[in-house]
This record gives sequence, C-alpha cells and structure tokens, in this order.
Amino acid sequence: MFLEGNIASIKELENFDMPIGINIKVNSPVEIAISTFAKLIIVKNG
Repeated sequence: MFLEGNIASIKELENFDMPIGINIKVNSPVEIAISTFAKLIIVKNG
C-alpha cells in the first residue's frame, strides 16, 4: 500500500518503528494510549 501509492520508500519503511508502544500486555484504549505515549517519551529522550 505505501510502496504502491508512493507514500513511503523502502528505506523509509525500514526506519519505521512498529509496532508503536511498549509491550505491556494492554487491553483498554486508555492502556494503549499510555503505552504509545511511553514509547514516544523513550524515543524523544533517547
């Protein structure tokens, strides 16, 4: 999808960090949001 639509190159996709979030066995939307924000903080702070 991303390659066919020229949305992203192979190099860009290789650098993409997926899945986003920390694997803390979450279930609810709030827990998923917290996991996602935690991952963003880790990336921001190195």
